[in-house]
Amino acid sequence: MHILMHSPDKPVTQVLAQYAGQKGTSRDEMKEAYSTIAHKFHSFANENIAHKELKPLHKGRKYVSLGQYKQKGNFEAKIALNRKNNSLPALKQQEEELHRRLVDANIYLKRQEIGEYSLELHSSKGLFGKKHFITQSDIDRKQNSLLEYADKAGEILQSDTSDIKKTINAYFTQLEEHSKRGKDRQQPHFPKEPVLKVKPGIFEQWKNNFNDYLKEIDKNIQNAIKKLREKHFNIKDKISNHPETVKQKKEQENKRQEIKSQIKFKRQKKSGMSR
Repeated sequence: MHILMHSPDKPVTQVLAQYAGQKGTSRDEMKEAYSTIAHKFHSFANENIAHKELKPLHKGRKYVSLGQYKQKGNFEAKIALNRKNNSLPALKQQEEELHRRLVDANIYLKRQEIGEYSLELHSSKGLFGKKHFITQSDIDRKQNSLLEYADKAGEILQSDTSDIKKTINAYFTQLEEHSKRGKDRQQPHFPKEPVLKVKPGIFEQWKNNFNDYLKEIDKNIQNAIKKLREKHFNIKDKISNHPETVKQKKEQENKRQEIKSQIKFKRQKKSGMSR
């Protein structure tokens, strides 16, 4: 790393002369002073930095010119791509895309919970007392709804939600494992619908744990939406301050002033003719 510094009060030659401790120091002595400064810096770097953070140079590496280095790193292509991405049409396209994603987020990524309606604990009286059960259609409907929610979140936020979907499936599998399959005939309220027998305590515990998990998901999603809003604001700010936008605004303002001047001139001419 090279650091070029300029002192507003003293030229470099004077600084080196002072470092060498002499007035009227010759060029060779100043070079020696500069070499001493460089040696001290490299010694400090080797002792305190190189062995900790920087990788050592590979032996046998040949010197590469700046032009070759830039060509190898595809610098020109990267600069051209950066210019293209920061052009006004590209920025406007990015702004439109972010705006669309934010609208979708407000529509589709609302707070999720198990809900009493989706997973309701039913009960019926049997020969051996009261039985509690949940319907398979309620389970399937809520599970599919949450999986669709995860897919939509991944699409809008452009993130991987496979882990979220795995956890959703695991929670519903856990609920079925702690339940028993009921017979259709034993449930007069749902004669044609498969049901799962479940103890109220287990169901409430499972539902509370899952609701806590969904709250955590909602929190992470809201943070992601907040980042989207910040990115959208930054893009809009770039568009507003883009040189082409500033130029267009100036041209529009000049055109407005020109029209106003023409209208004023016509009114004055008309007023003079009427007199």
